[in-house]
Order: sequence, then C-alpha cells, then structure tokens
Amino acid sequence: MKTRKIVLLAADLILLAVLIVQIVVSSIDPTKTFTLTESPDEVHIYTANKQIDMYFDGENWYLGQNKYPGNSVYIEDLISKLSKLHAVNKVGSVKNEAAIDRFELNEENCISVVAKKGGNLIRSIQIGKSPSGVQQVYATIDGQKDIYLVEGNLRTAFDYEEDYLRNKIIYEIPAESIKSVEYVEYTNNKGKITERKVQVPDDKKSPYAVFTTDTFVVPEDLSNAVKKYTVTVNADKVITMDIYELEKEAKAAAPGTDVTNGAQEEAKPEYTYIGISSESPYKFSVPSYSLEKFASETEKTE
Repeated sequence: MKTRKIVLLAADLILLAVLIVQIVVSSIDPTKTFTLTESPDEVHIYTANKQIDMYFDGENWYLGQNKYPGNSVYIEDLISKLSKLHAVNKVGSVKNEAAIDRFELNEENCISVVAKKGGNLIRSIQIGKSPSGVQQVYATIDGQKDIYLVEGNLRTAFDYEEDYLRNKIIYEIPAESIKSVEYVEYTNNKGKITERKVQVPDDKKSPYAVFTTDTFVVPEDLSNAVKKYTVTVNADKVITMDIYELEKEAKAAAPGTDVTNGAQEEAKPEYTYIGISSESPYKFSVPSYSLEKFASETEKTE
C-alpha cells in the first residue's frame, strides 16, 4: 500500500511539473506588436544615398525644403505601416557586429525611418534585408538593442524616390465650370513653324477638367525642345499650359549588333513631352494618355 501511495504521489508530481512547464512555455509569446498611439506630423526616410523629408501642416503633406505637395494617400499608407509593427521573432542583438552585417542593418544597406510628433520622436525603425521568399524583414525598432524578424516587406514599402511621393495633379477643376477649351498645335516643317488652332467641342471638354503627370523628373534645359501645343482652359479662371517635344537620345547599339548593314531600317526618333503650366511652378512630364486628348475629333478654327 505504501509503495502504491509513493508511486501515485510521484505521478502527481510529474503531472504537476509538466503542467508548470506548459504554463511557462505558453506564456512566452515570441511575437510582439509595437503600436503608435498618435499620428506623426513628420516622417523622414534615410538611406546611404538619399533622404526624404515629409511634413504635415495640419491639412496637407509636403516634401522637402521646397515644400513639394505630397500625395497624402501614399504618405498615409507609409504611416499606417509604421503605426503597427508585428515582430514575429527575436533573432539577434545590435551589440553583435556580425549580426548587424548579416542582417544588413549597417549604414551602407539599411533603410532608416523616423517619425516625430511636435518635434518629439515617436517611432524609429532600421530596416535590413528580407529573408528569401517571405514577406518579412530584419529590423530594429524604437532604439531597442534587439533585432527582430518583422512582418511585411517594409524594405519595398519604404524604398521610394521623392518623386513617387509627390502629388501628381497639376490642376483639377469641376468639369461644369469649363466654358471653353482651345489649343494651338505647332508644326515644324524644315524650320518653318505653322500653327493650327483648335476649338474643343463642348462634348469633349470634360477630360480637360483634370491634368496629371507621371513624374516631375524631367530635363531642366529645354533649349533643344520645340513647342508642340499651347492649351487654354477657360473656366472660373484661365488655365494655360505649354507642351514641349524633346527628342530622346538614341540608344547605343547592343554589343555584337551589325550597324554597317545599309539595308537596316533607320530607327525612328523617340520623343518625350514636357509641360509648363500656369498652375504649377515645376516642369513636368506629359504622359502619352494626355497627348491622346489632342488626337480626338475636334473642330478646327482659323
């Protein structure tokens, strides 16, 4: 009987030990969430070769010292990614220089993002490399010494050029406010410039209520460009825009290409189109879909 009690007591102790181990293990959650309780009014992105500064004035986002209007949708999306970071595992420490290099958290490779509110730092993250084949990154958060594996491909999310984050709307007005639209098309025929004036029909005016660009990264020097169009939109105010045509530099022939064959068809020149508008202090690219407006059926006026 005594032996049986000892066996039962030992079994109870083993079960108790197993239960304690399970409780301890279950209480150790490797995941950790870093949540912001307020929205920043400054966001800064730093890499080895660029810096992007974003500022909120209470109504709109701006970029850099030139205060380029920012794309609020894109910037708010970046902020949402900063506001809740899910760390799924701790993988190392910044005290280990080998770990810093292995996870590409060194200055040469990492992307640093800083968010502030009223001048006070509320979030910082250093983004290293992504493990192959997964939507995660190695990162340090809010100055902590630990290196985490964080959900989401934050490296792609924050690896943008400033131009991408700029507001690409040159102007936008109510379509019903447009009274008339006209443009002049210029044709250069061996140095002789001819003009064709076009009055856009009433049923084709609405596309001129908004004009967007795809990039502000354009050549500053337009001395070799020729004016292609002058557009005038008469609405509550008069909006003007000049569009210039600039021939692109010819691409070099690929190595091994035979360029001596006289029968080879001469490559047609390619052009880029650059706009200057009364509604923007900056030159901008005119996308092909905008040029198609001038190819639509119109009424010619002399």
